[in-house]
Amino acid sequence: MTVIIDRFDRVLESATRVASMLRVAFARVGLGRHTASRARWASIDARDAASRATTRTFGGLDALRLRFFASRILRDVAPGSTIRVESAMDDVTVEVVPATAPGEEMEVEVTMKDGHGSAADAGARAEGVGDLGDGFDVRREGERGEIVVVTDGRIAGTSRAVTIRATIPPRFCGVDAALDGRGSSVFVESVVEAGLKLRTNGGDVGLGTIKGSIMDVETRGGSVRARSSVSADSRVQTQGGDVIIGGKLVGSVVYVDTETDEEGRGGKFQVEAVFADKINVNTGGGAVAAKSVRVGEFGLVRSGGGDVVIGALEGAGDEMIGIDSGGGSVDVAFAERVHIAHVSSRGGAIEAAFPSGFSPFPHVVGVHNGVLVDDIVTLPNPAIEHPRGVRIVHDDTDVVARKVAAGSEGASVVLDARAGPVRLRADSWFARAVAGLTDRS
Repeated sequence: MTVIIDRFDRVLESATRVASMLRVAFARVGLGRHTASRARWASIDARDAASRATTRTFGGLDALRLRFFASRILRDVAPGSTIRVESAMDDVTVEVVPATAPGEEMEVEVTMKDGHGSAADAGARAEGVGDLGDGFDVRREGERGEIVVVTDGRIAGTSRAVTIRATIPPRFCGVDAALDGRGSSVFVESVVEAGLKLRTNGGDVGLGTIKGSIMDVETRGGSVRARSSVSADSRVQTQGGDVIIGGKLVGSVVYVDTETDEEGRGGKFQVEAVFADKINVNTGGGAVAAKSVRVGEFGLVRSGGGDVVIGALEGAGDEMIGIDSGGGSVDVAFAERVHIAHVSSRGGAIEAAFPSGFSPFPHVVGVHNGVLVDDIVTLPNPAIEHPRGVRIVHDDTDVVARKVAAGSEGASVVLDARAGPVRLRADSWFARAVAGLTDRS
């Protein structure tokens, strides 16, 4: 019996030593029991990478060996936090997506792919998972650790393309990316009630739905494309890249500049609608197209020779609006409420539509109805024959027109084409309603 107890004590002592060694080892790599604020790395093990199932999933062992990833999970990501990504390397792709469920957790995953893809040194690359962890540093800064910084510390000249994918809390988490390498791009799926600051060196910026406080984007030639609406005080500079917003661009301040410092046209600006107190758009030769523009205080659109098309231009009562196409054509439809608007085409054609009973009458400079004029021009009086035989007539005694005229004291609309053609048309409420239904359909 004594012998059995002695053996049991030795086994227990040995097990205790092994457990202690494991705790030390796990603590070094961050895989032990961790507090809520501790982060950890999790990597693909070499044996797992060589397993049949994993190999089959990635299309063969060679293809698998070209791809490695490491991920880091950070907990206690408090509201008001920001993820910042910094890289000076080429061919870096940053993807930021929201978590599917509310929480205070962030995950950063780095995926590396060899640019050459040769199989000769595949074995050496298979051991590069640790190097990947060493090359990328993830740390927390700020008094509360509210800034998560991902730094690309790899040696310059690497040929490996890298994707950094961050899963962030669905609300109250900002994004800050500074990508100085060529061919590096960033995509942000969603930011809600937080800031967005993105910098690329010619790379594109993709956006999903943005409902933030501030959006500051600079691409140095890359394009900016938003799949949906953007709601934030916005500053976008592309130096030649296009800016295309699939939905509305809403904010107190909207500043868009696509003009390039080099020779050539600037990028185009295309948006469903822009609603802001202050709007400043400059395309340097690129076209401007918006179905609707609503200005609260001040609005300026300059295209530097590009065509300008605005489906509905509306003010708030005391606003000032300027459109300068720099030689390009202008096609604009005014809403009922416009206080002061000055449209200059510098020789380009101007086509302006007004609602029935619009006041004040526009001051036209250019060729109107075959005559060069510089004077106030009376708007046409629409009388529309409906396709089904219903006749809709509007005249100067229209009640709505009188109300608009009464509220337009001090208002003015100038259409200046120099010696270019100016064409005016007045649309009835019925025609505009039909046009609105057509756009919505």
